[in-house]
Amino acid sequence: MKTSVKYTLKVICTGFIILLLFSASIFWILKFGQVAFYENFVINTIGQAKISPSGIVSRDIIEREPNALLPSEVSAYVGDSVVIETFGLFDSILQDWSLLWGMQGGLGNIYSGFDFSRSPQNKIVYFARQPGLFVLCKISYEFDDHKKIWFKEIELYAGPEGVSDKPEEKLGKFVSPQDAHGFYGIEPLVVFDKGAKQFFSIDFENRKVTKGIAVKEHNIIAFGSPSKNKFNYFLRWVPPLRQATREELNDPMIITYTREIEGQNVRLVPIDGFRRYKNQPFDIYLVLTDKGEVFRLENDSLGLGPKVADLPEPDKQLNYSVVPVKYKDGFIGSIVGWVSGDAHNVDVSAFDEKGVLIKEEDSSIWRSYDFVGGPLYVVCRYLIENLHSPVLLLGSYFTADSFEAKRGHRNLFLLPQSWVAFFSRDHQGRANPLLLALLIMSPSIGLSFLLSWRVYKDTVKTGFSQSARRWWVVVTIAFGISAYITYVLTKPKEALVTCQNCGKFRRPDMDTCHRCGSGWKVPELTPPAWRVMD
Repeated sequence: MKTSVKYTLKVICTGFIILLLFSASIFWILKFGQVAFYENFVINTIGQAKISPSGIVSRDIIEREPNALLPSEVSAYVGDSVVIETFGLFDSILQDWSLLWGMQGGLGNIYSGFDFSRSPQNKIVYFARQPGLFVLCKISYEFDDHKKIWFKEIELYAGPEGVSDKPEEKLGKFVSPQDAHGFYGIEPLVVFDKGAKQFFSIDFENRKVTKGIAVKEHNIIAFGSPSKNKFNYFLRWVPPLRQATREELNDPMIITYTREIEGQNVRLVPIDGFRRYKNQPFDIYLVLTDKGEVFRLENDSLGLGPKVADLPEPDKQLNYSVVPVKYKDGFIGSIVGWVSGDAHNVDVSAFDEKGVLIKEEDSSIWRSYDFVGGPLYVVCRYLIENLHSPVLLLGSYFTADSFEAKRGHRNLFLLPQSWVAFFSRDHQGRANPLLLALLIMSPSIGLSFLLSWRVYKDTVKTGFSQSARRWWVVVTIAFGISAYITYVLTKPKEALVTCQNCGKFRRPDMDTCHRCGSGWKVPELTPPAWRVMD
């Protein structure tokens, strides 16, 4: 049987559809299993790391506060929707969110403002993509038939060259402001323009814009308190605490903590010198580069200061946060926490003001098999991953480091967060990680060889040419179950008949038997010697 072009196209189209549906099935089975596993076992058990005391606060500071009851503490933990967040369904909304959904004209990213729940009239700062300026405006609302109606009144525009009442050309344009931090009325708005690779300080009250030194040698990805996917990852710094006074408990703007001490819940506040009020300004900004270097931003020159911390491969982490620690008016250290790209580890580190690592702690999910459901999930996930095509599992190994962590969780054909890919990323101390990866995917390889053997036997029986048989064997070894299903759905459906020469089944649409090569044996028709005449 010669393989026709029509049949080849049929196989390719059917195979792609089967591969797509089968890969999608594996993807969703793994994802739903991961969601159930995290929400039921990980979040409330081992999905957290903690350092106490942090080591950042010096002994001298503690000795000045004899009433301190608890030392400083650093903790990191994942939220209950960390896996669902990897779908990226709300990325665009979270990047371009606006507090004022119902206001005509809308707003861009809001960078500075007040709490609307406290006053019906406030001022905010947002970036307008057209004309490329930061805008200070007054926001107010009125009630009409119990419906809140918003109003916007623009007051000032700010560009790289200054501040004005109108969006004038002399203000210039920000090319692509990547991030901005500040609080109108309390401190200037600090902006980093990725296009210009430069920091700017915008002081609306004094109508002044200060330019920083161009940062050419570093690729800055975030500044302020840099974070990624922070909605389901929480890094918390708690300074040394003392018992709160009655006046402090009655002040709603004071930050309080509740801790159990000697069997009783006690309300506590930070000791003197640490941030105590909710609206207290914080003018220490940290700058994160794509290499994981953390620098302190010099407020006067708006240039990069000394390196103060490290974050390993920010692009490969699923979540991270970097938080500066301030005592009185000085910077005393920073804390760095992250969740690994495969969501297997929660790590936290504490650094002093010079960038020296003080302490670090990690919580490895796969290191704890003593909780209910852990071993069962690991085994089930391993078996389901090995139902995937061997060639795609091998591709997952070689491309494990090519995907940003969050995108890796959304890949349909490749599995950058699989066990096979794990050996590509974490191969320290292993002599031959590729050999170990092949050993991990041996069930998938064995299943593919078994299916290819079945396909070969059937191609011989069905009458495929030798070339077509080889192709089907190779494709089945490479794509496993998907190729086998494709073969079953696309193979010729003609009913086989018995060959009168060899006794085996043969194809009725072929001139010769594909088993023995004999032709059709048709009885010779000899005409009779007589005929009927009218």
